[in-house]
Amino acid sequence: PWVFNIDLQVSKSIALSFLMAEFYVNVLNLMNTKHVLNVYPTTGTPTDDSALQSPFIHYYKAFPLYEEFYRTINLKNRWAYTGAAGADIYGKPRQIRAGVRIMM
Repeated sequence: PWVFNIDLQVSKSIALSFLMAEFYVNVLNLMNTKHVLNVYPTTGTPTDDSALQSPFIHYYKAFPLYEEFYRTINLKNRWAYTGAAGADIYGKPRQIRAGVRIMM
């Protein structure tokens, strides 16, 4: 799918006697935009996999805090989808890279 990111790069070079040092900061996905790349095949949405509405889940719902655990691990963190599909539902979050490049 089509996505739009705003990236930012800032760098400053300093010349020393026999070498050049460049300090830089790169921010990828500056606005931390959440891009939907995949959806759950049973619902077509990125936020619900329909497992909690299944008639076969009533046994597990009897356990205390099971539904909260399921929502945290499988829906919020997308652990099961990532393991099964090998990809995430959302695109990459904001990344900040800083460093120094020294040239002689």
